[in-house]
Amino acid sequence: MAEIRRHKKVEEYVNEVRAEGRFSFTIDELREQFNMTDKSLFQVLFRLKKKNLIIQVFNGFYGILSLEYRKSGTLPVSLFLDHLMAGYLNKDYYLGLYSAAKYHGASHQAHMVNYVVTKPPALRKIEKGDMRIRFHVKKSWHQDDVRKMKSDTGYFNVSSAPLTALDLLYFPSVPPEIAITVIDELSETIQPKDLFDCASRYPFVSSVQRLGYMLSKVIGAEDLGDVLKEVLSEKKLQYIKMHPGLSATGKRDSEFKVIVNTHIESDL
Repeated sequence: MAEIRRHKKVEEYVNEVRAEGRFSFTIDELREQFNMTDKSLFQVLFRLKKKNLIIQVFNGFYGILSLEYRKSGTLPVSLFLDHLMAGYLNKDYYLGLYSAAKYHGASHQAHMVNYVVTKPPALRKIEKGDMRIRFHVKKSWHQDDVRKMKSDTGYFNVSSAPLTALDLLYFPSVPPEIAITVIDELSETIQPKDLFDCASRYPFVSSVQRLGYMLSKVIGAEDLGDVLKEVLSEKKLQYIKMHPGLSATGKRDSEFKVIVNTHIESDL
């Protein structure tokens, strides 16, 4: 009977958390609320998971599956990402790459993975049912290049359109042949001044070179390409490969100092 009462009390607390507008809670919260051993707490949490009321997102961090999410058994990351990263893990972060592109109107490439950029040390990927989160590491970024997006639970961080475009050409897991179509869509929303400011701050000049070539020579957004020419005019450039993982074989663009070693063409 005591075990059933404990189960009901924890379930009631989870329901109260959800009623307050939150979709997540931590094991530390439960430790503060209930005079229970960790063994008892984890037994109750296991039963709540079996009832499809909660999902364990990270060690000690749980999402609440309200009625509309119980069938899928997962939650949109926007409902808990800030609580997980800034609150629970105390890490700077932003939703980036293809995941951020969707918030700027670039949804041509459908991706089931949520891409989160954070600072070292690296975090392990999260795979819980249909929920997939991949973490990419950068040592630093400028907060002016991160936007606050609103969700049903508050705000979460998303890279700006210029930062998203530059990151797509920095991380090696994103091939330029795929990134080009997303960048083409992003180019319709990028403002020249925002691009200039972001590219001037961006620590990886090779990404600025690649983006400049794509915008000017492939997409035809010459006004944005000219912005990046201005940024690059202050820097000492060396030839870099469009696709870092392929050999340096291909035509050389003297304006942006890019070796075009792969075929890039937008699907738009």
